[in-house]
Amino acid sequence: MNPADPASRSHTAREITDITRQAVIDTLTLDRDYFWVGKLDEVTFLSALYDLHDLPSTDRRYTDAAGDIHQHCINNNDWGEGWVFGDTRFSIRTGPDDAFLRFLTRTVHPLVRDPEIAESMVIRLNELLAPDSYELVADGTISGRTLYNWRRISSFHGDRPAGLVLDRATLDDRTTLDRHLRRIEASIATDPEAAIGACKELIESVFIQILDDLGGTYKRSDDLPTLYKATSKALGIAGKSVEGDAAASSAVNGLLRGLASSVQSLGELRNKIGTGHGRGSPSTADRRHARLALNSAVAISEFLFDVWDTR
Repeated sequence: MNPADPASRSHTAREITDITRQAVIDTLTLDRDYFWVGKLDEVTFLSALYDLHDLPSTDRRYTDAAGDIHQHCINNNDWGEGWVFGDTRFSIRTGPDDAFLRFLTRTVHPLVRDPEIAESMVIRLNELLAPDSYELVADGTISGRTLYNWRRISSFHGDRPAGLVLDRATLDDRTTLDRHLRRIEASIATDPEAAIGACKELIESVFIQILDDLGGTYKRSDDLPTLYKATSKALGIAGKSVEGDAAASSAVNGLLRGLASSVQSLGELRNKIGTGHGRGSPSTADRRHARLALNSAVAISEFLFDVWDTR
């Protein structure tokens, strides 16, 4: 069971669909950088998860799973690269979620994968797991390298900036924003200071893309609140917000004032505990601050995108 959420799931829960499992299996067998055993051999990899000497052999010449796996994967290499996912001794494809996820966390363990590849691999696996509300997350370090665990996504996007929809007709260049999102996702648990800095850069890029598209004026030296004001002006975010309903307009405008305040606060948060400025002492940022910055950045960006779409 997931140590991060010990009371919420059973050992037999199976909510990760066959579609998701197959997509994950394809990633772990077809992408050479993400091949499931990483730097290890099959026996060494699986021995950390299962007692191979207690599992039966499928080859009558050997007394246990350790023997037949060594013979067919290391000596002969005649089982095929994805054999483990169909092997009923492990039930990775057909078994409960916790067995499937435990296997995935092993594929990104520091003994199995170099840090840079593990980081990009977690991002890819989380993209595949997200529709079924699971994600891999940083859960401590060993010898300076990140250890990963798994958990249910309990909020609308957890540590992942999936709440920000980039598939919009008005958005011609998604590359810059996507890079910010990937930086946030990769660092929100392991380097919250960097994630906060990336959240500020994300909405700054949103402002600039809108201003460039609508012909708004700004200077590269403008701070975040100034850019937001210019963007609001270009989008015409002012006056009556709900046609024919003064009370609703007043409420919406109150939210807009709060949005402007959030922009300013996000800039200040980045200046105080995020990356972007040198400091004489360590940042006090932690994951909850980074998540707050992410949620704020998503809310600000989504609203501006919605208004931009209607313009």
